[in-house]
Amino acid sequence: MAELNRARRMAQSAESTAESAQDAVMSMASDVRDNIADVGASVTRTAQDAIGSVSRRMKDAGVDPDVMADAAKKQASKLQQAVEEELRERPVRTLAIAAAVGLFVGLMTTR
Repeated sequence: MAELNRARRMAQSAESTAESAQDAVMSMASDVRDNIADVGASVTRTAQDAIGSVSRRMKDAGVDPDVMADAAKKQASKLQQAVEEELRERPVRTLAIAAAVGLFVGLMTTR
């Protein structure tokens, strides 16, 4: 009978310890989520500040950032179309070029 009581107390103690550990993990997970949210907000603010600063400097230099952004989008679109066209017309050549670039980058990063 004494052993049964001792086993019950040990089981209750283990259960209590498990509940405490679960509570601690849940609390830490909540803290981590809060920290991640804070970091995300900080990064967003920093990026917005940087964009604003660059935009102001461009305006001070007499350049309209919106016009520059539109021009960059058009150039990117033209480049994308050229790449797609090259890929459709010469798939083997494109694959060989990509493999050569990959090999070159691989060799450069191993040094």
